[in-house]
Order: sequence, then C-alpha cells, then structure tokens
Amino acid sequence: GNLDQNCMDFLMQAPQSPSEESVKAALLLLEEVGAIESSSSSAQWGERSNERLTPLGKHLAKLPVHVRLGKILIMGALLHCLDDALTIAASLSTKSPFSTNVSNASEATAAHRGFSHPSSDFISICNVWKAYETAAASGFNS
Repeated sequence: GNLDQNCMDFLMQAPQSPSEESVKAALLLLEEVGAIESSSSSAQWGERSNERLTPLGKHLAKLPVHVRLGKILIMGALLHCLDDALTIAASLSTKSPFSTNVSNASEATAAHRGFSHPSSDFISICNVWKAYETAAASGFNS
C-alpha cells in the first residue's frame, strides 16, 4: 500500500511497535518544528493522515541530534550565526554553567551577572563562551 505516507500504519506493523501515544507525540513534535506536514481527514494524529517530510525535515533527518537542536543548527547556518547556534545547542545538551551549589551560590550569582543579557539566557550563554574563548586565547592556562 501507501505505507511511505502514513507513519502510524507503518510503525504499527513493526515486530515491537511503539505505543500509539508515542507515535502521535513524535508526529506532533515533527509538525511543530516544521519537519513534516500532515493532510489529515481526522482531527487526531495517526487516524487516516498522510505525513510528508518538508525540505527542513529532509535536512533534519540527516542530523544525529534531537529535531529541536537540529533546527537550531540549520537555522544558525542559514542565518550566518552558526557559532552561536552551536553554542546554544551545546548548552541545551548539558548542565548549565550557571548551576550552583549551596556553598558558592552568591559567588556564582555575581559571576552570572557579568555575562547576563537582559532578555535572553541564550545570549548570556554565548557571552560566557566568548569570554572563555578570549581567556583561552590569552593563555589563562599557561
């Protein structure tokens, strides 16, 4: 049949098929980020809907990262700000550099203020990375 257009039907034929809820959640995420378009004859995902990869989805399918991070990387490349996009994607994949423990909370908060951007935590992260690169280039490890 038409299994290349209906993800739910295709996945339900797998020997250990995922739950219907998992497939619906994945399809909703893919639509949310613009990776697929759905033409559905029903209001609910997976019920007689045909999914099609968008051009963005075809590029995301080639990246071994979560689709949200992949979209950040692709948009960063398209908008000529890939270095910052890589920094942001990396920061979303690890513990925050601003995490504190009880013994040095006030010191960490003061350090955070020096890199803080008034409206964007992501720009704050980029500021931290740029400061690190500057310090590394000037030989702070020497």
